[in-house]
Amino acid sequence: MARSQGQKNKANGTRWESDLVKHFREEWGVEADRLRLSGSTDEGDIIHRLPGTEGDRKVIVEAKSGVNIRPKEWHREAEKEAANYATHRKAADIPPSIVVMKKHNFATNQAYVLLSLKDFRELVLQ
Repeated sequence: MARSQGQKNKANGTRWESDLVKHFREEWGVEADRLRLSGSTDEGDIIHRLPGTEGDRKVIVEAKSGVNIRPKEWHREAEKEAANYATHRKAADIPPSIVVMKKHNFATNQAYVLLSLKDFRELVLQ
């Protein structure tokens, strides 16, 4: 039985998330894990723990792949999911969120990263 386009897209997305976690762990040597889906209260795709912070500083990663890049929509989704992550853990602060967008037919390390200037400042200056 042939898979629908939706099933193919989901499989590609799952593979991209797994590849990205593997890249963070093996190439960068940092902690990263996939997050479970939570329906309308999804928490993002990956939790990335910043090195040297004993797990205190985290980044929520929304992993996207495909031909049609929709940065505004995806960034809004990433911010909402970071807020969901904080809410589920009763955290005082919402962790920064980023979107990692895989370019079609390019290697993992050639993906684009999208984040707000506010989150960029928090990641760089803290």
